[in-house]
Amino acid sequence: MEGGLDQTVERCASMLLLEDLNQIKAGRKLLEAVRHSPDLSNDDFSRVAQEVAAFQGGAVMSRFLSFVTPASVSRLYLPGADSQLEGLKRFLHATPALCHLTGSKIVVDRFLRDDTGTIQKVRAENVHIQLMNQVTQVVDVSERMKSSMFNPLEIMTFLASLECLSNFARASKTFRDVMKEPTEQRKTFEQFSDLRSSKNLAKMTAGSSLRLRLGLACLAASFAFAEDSQLWAIDSGLLKLLAAIYEASPLRELCKRNQRGGSPVYRCNKILYRLLTLEATTEKARAHNALEGFRPHRRKMNAAEPELALWRDYFGPRLQGTRVVEKEELSELQSAENWKHAEEVYSAMFQTPVVCSWKLCAAGREPVLGKGFSMCARCHVARYCSKEHQKSHWPSHKVHCRKMP
Repeated sequence: MEGGLDQTVERCASMLLLEDLNQIKAGRKLLEAVRHSPDLSNDDFSRVAQEVAAFQGGAVMSRFLSFVTPASVSRLYLPGADSQLEGLKRFLHATPALCHLTGSKIVVDRFLRDDTGTIQKVRAENVHIQLMNQVTQVVDVSERMKSSMFNPLEIMTFLASLECLSNFARASKTFRDVMKEPTEQRKTFEQFSDLRSSKNLAKMTAGSSLRLRLGLACLAASFAFAEDSQLWAIDSGLLKLLAAIYEASPLRELCKRNQRGGSPVYRCNKILYRLLTLEATTEKARAHNALEGFRPHRRKMNAAEPELALWRDYFGPRLQGTRVVEKEELSELQSAENWKHAEEVYSAMFQTPVVCSWKLCAAGREPVLGKGFSMCARCHVARYCSKEHQKSHWPSHKVHCRKMP
C-alpha cells in the first residue's frame, strides 16, 4: 500500500463516494489491488475494509445503502435498452466494490445498523431484493436479447451480486431470516437453476463458469454451516443445488493435486460432510432421497479427496444408514473451533477475518470462539484487541469516528 494504510483508505473511500463512474471503477480496482497484493496479508485487507466502512462516519456505507432503496431498485430496470444499460453501468463497479468490502462481517453488520446501533430488518430486505434483482435480471435480459454470450458487464454484475448474497448470509442472521421468509416463488436455492443451467454456463468463459460455481457453493455453505438454517436449507433445495454444482464441474478440474482444494467440488464435499455429521440433517437428507441424487457424482466426490474415499466410506453409508468408516482426518474436523474455521473458509471466496483496527497490531485475527475484540461504542466498526491499541488508534480514528448518518 503505497503511502501507508491511512492514505490507501482515504484514496479508496474518496473515489467510491464520487459520482464519476471512472472514479468508482478506480476505487474498486484499488480494493482489488490491496486484496491480491503479494506483499499484503488477509489481515491487511481486513483492516482496510474496516477502515473504509468507518470513513467519515460510514459515508461509503450510506452511499451503497442508497443504491438498494426501493426507489433505486425500481429505476434500475426501466423499459428500454438505454435506461437498462445505464442502470447496470451504475452498479457495474459499485457492486464489485461492495462485494470486496462485505467479505468482512464487520462491514455487513455496520451496513445493516441504523444510527442507534440497531440492526434494521428493512435494510436487509432491501439489500436482498436488490441483489436478487441483479442476479436474475441479467439472465432475463440475456434471454430477451438472444445473446450467444454474456457480456463482461453482465458477468461482473451478477457474479459480484451472488458473492454479496453469500457475504451477507454468512455474516448476518437477520439477512438469513429475510432469505428464509416464504414467497410465492420457487424454493430459495431453486431460483438459481437458470444460472447453473448448461445453456447459461455455455454463455460464459471457463473462468466465469468456475467463479459462478464457487459463488453458488459459498452461498450454500453460508446456510449449511449456520445451525439456525440447516434444516430449512435442505427443504429449500440446497441438496439439489449441490448436486447441480457437482454435475456442472468438469472432472479435469480435479486432476491436479494442488488445485483440488480450490475447486467447487471440494467445497461441496465439505458442505455435505458438515450436514452428514449431524443426525437431524442426515435424516432430512435421507427424506429427500439424497442417496440417489448424489450417487451419479461419487467419482467427482472421491477425485476431490482421493485419500479419503468419501463416497464409499462416509457419504454413501451415512445416506444409507449403515456403518461408516471412521477416519482420523475427518474426526479432527469435528471440534467447534474447526467448524467455525471451516465455515469462514468454505462460505467465502476470500477470507476477511476481524482484526484489531490499529495498523501496527500483531495480534492477528479475532478468536473464532470465546471473547472477541472490543468494539468502538460510537461507530460500531473499529475493533480492538486491547485498550492500549484503542488509545494508539484514536489520533487517526477520531477523524472518522461518528455515528452513521
